[in-house]
Amino acid sequence: ITETGKGWSKVASIIDESNSVSFMVLRDMSLIGIVSGDSQGSLSGFMLDNKASVMEGDSLVTSNMGLYPAGIKIGKIRSVEYNSDTQLKTVKIEPSVSFKSLQKVAVII
Repeated sequence: ITETGKGWSKVASIIDESNSVSFMVLRDMSLIGIVSGDSQGSLSGFMLDNKASVMEGDSLVTSNMGLYPAGIKIGKIRSVEYNSDTQLKTVKIEPSVSFKSLQKVAVII
């Protein structure tokens, strides 16, 4: 939640391009990275360790650093690439939910 008022609140979606979220790989929670949205509603990110052994199909969850509590499903890694210019391992992520068809959200306090 980024803003509140009497009877309303603004929620920061994980696909918001101005929002970055720390994640863990469910298979090995020592593997962490940062994910953010883009203007098309897709998710992409990078691993904090450029030698991290992430792979296509790995499930990602929030890590409890920042706005989101630990363990919320983010999605699965769709592809992994190493960017030699930035020396980062980048990931494209298939979100766990279709954000374009959401009608209700739950606020976790």
